[in-house]
Amino acid sequence: MKAFRYWKIVLSLGALFLLGGAAGSVLTLRLRPEATVAARAPEEKWQALTLADYRARLNLTPEQVERLRPVFGVTGQKLRTLRSYTAERVAGLVKEMNQQVMSELTAEQQVKLRELLQERERAKAQR
Repeated sequence: MKAFRYWKIVLSLGALFLLGGAAGSVLTLRLRPEATVAARAPEEKWQALTLADYRARLNLTPEQVERLRPVFGVTGQKLRTLRSYTAERVAGLVKEMNQQVMSELTAEQQVKLRELLQERERAKAQR
């Protein structure tokens, strides 16, 4: 009979431990939404974090959050487009700069610059 009481206590404590872990996980995900968006694109992270911040600081109702979610979605898309456009412009400016630099270099330096640029492209492709 003593053995049954012992196992009953052990099983009860184990169940209590598991319930505490589950409750802690749920609370962590609800209170720290940024942890759940770590694998998303930057615009999606921004959207989720900003909406969570607004919800908390402005005491938004669930209805307000649902009505505002599309606004944040559209803005996220605009940010993605802007980021893409900006990245293309930056790449174009750097290419133009390298062409101007190339015209001022000796043949030996041009070879080294081409190697440097190829090295950077390989490093960029590995990211």
